[in-house]
Amino acid sequence: RRGYGYEWGRWTGWLARQGIAVPDARTADVLRFLESLRAAGLAPKTCQRALAVVRAIYKRMVGTGLLAVNPAREVSGPDHDREPKTPWVPVDGIAAILALPTEGAHDQRNRIVLLLLVATGLRRRDVARMQVEDRCVLVTGAPAVRVITKGEKLGIIGLSPRVAAALDRYLAASGIVSGAVFPGPDGRPISAWQVWRIVKDAAKRAGVDPKGVTPHALRRSFNTLAKQAGVPIEFRQAAMLHSSATTTELYDKA
Repeated sequence: RRGYGYEWGRWTGWLARQGIAVPDARTADVLRFLESLRAAGLAPKTCQRALAVVRAIYKRMVGTGLLAVNPAREVSGPDHDREPKTPWVPVDGIAAILALPTEGAHDQRNRIVLLLLVATGLRRRDVARMQVEDRCVLVTGAPAVRVITKGEKLGIIGLSPRVAAALDRYLAASGIVSGAVFPGPDGRPISAWQVWRIVKDAAKRAGVDPKGVTPHALRRSFNTLAKQAGVPIEFRQAAMLHSSATTTELYDKA
C-alpha cells in the first residue's frame, strides 16, 4: 500500500506541476509522465510500477463511476522487445534524398513518391494506391488526401501547401486527371514493392546507406522529426492514423 501511495503521489505531483487536474489527464499526459521518469534516469521496472499504479487507480475510478475513461488503459510500459527495429533517417539524409535532380517524368514521379513518404508519414501501400479522386479539402480549406489504410479504415491526411503544390504540378505535367496518381505501364497503381525500390534507389543515388533507408524508416522519421519540432503526440497519432498513442510513441527514435 505504501508503494501505491508513493507512486500515485509521484503521478499527482507531476500533474500539479503541469497544471493538470487528476480527472483531466489524457493518454498523452501519461506518456509524457513516463518520458519524464525515463529522462530522470529511473529504471524500466520503476517506470512500469508507476504506470501499473496509475492504471489501477484510474481503473477503480472508472469502475465506481467517478470517471468515464482510464487515460492509462492503452499505455504500455517500457518494453524494449516491442520497440520497432526499423531505423530512422536523420534530416540530412532526407535532405540529400529530396535534393536529387529530376531529369524526366520518371524522376519527377519518384520525387513525389519520396516527398509524400517523408512529409506525411504514409505507409508505402497507401502512397502506391493513391487515386486522383482521393484529393480533398478539409473544413479549414487546407488540402488533404483520403486513404484506406491498415485494417481497411478510412483516414484523411492533411497536406502542406508545398506538398500539395508539388503534387498538383506533377499531375499536370503528367497529364493525369483521374485514376492512379502513380500509374504503372498498364495504367494500374504501382505496387508497394515498387515504392520500396524507389526509396532504396534514391538512397543509393544520394550517397545515403540504403540499408537504413526504407519506406517504414521514412515513416518513423516523420514522427521523430515532428516530435523534435514540438508537435503534440495527439496530432502525430492522427497524422499517422494510429489507433493508440502508445504505438506512435514507439515510432520515436530520437
